[in-house]
Amino acid sequence: MNVTWADPNVVADKAKQWTEGQLACRFNKFHAWPPLKHGLTVVTQGPGWWEVRQWCTRRCGVARKAIFNMSGYKVRDWRPDYSSDAAKQYRMLDEDGKSLGRIGTDGQAALFLVSMTGVTVTQMPEET
Repeated sequence: MNVTWADPNVVADKAKQWTEGQLACRFNKFHAWPPLKHGLTVVTQGPGWWEVRQWCTRRCGVARKAIFNMSGYKVRDWRPDYSSDAAKQYRMLDEDGKSLGRIGTDGQAALFLVSMTGVTVTQMPEET
């Protein structure tokens, strides 16, 4: 599989437009999914199945959904849903919807630097 990595400068420019939640999800490389009995989870029942849809608790805009049978077995894996306006902003796409690449090691470093904006830092004295 040939992977295209996003330019770290492009990652930083995109990240400057993201919310704190979007930055956290991108920097930590995972979403914070809620428990089933949470207001950000919706369960729909059909004949012989449940669809579970959850929104990330960091409010980054990304949702996921899966299908379970009435015995509790997952019959369709979790799939991300980027259809919200917030999630569309979060994605690494250009104006035409074309991928700008995946966020690699250099992009993660750029995300860290953007995330540090406004963080209080304690300076440690140099050891002699």
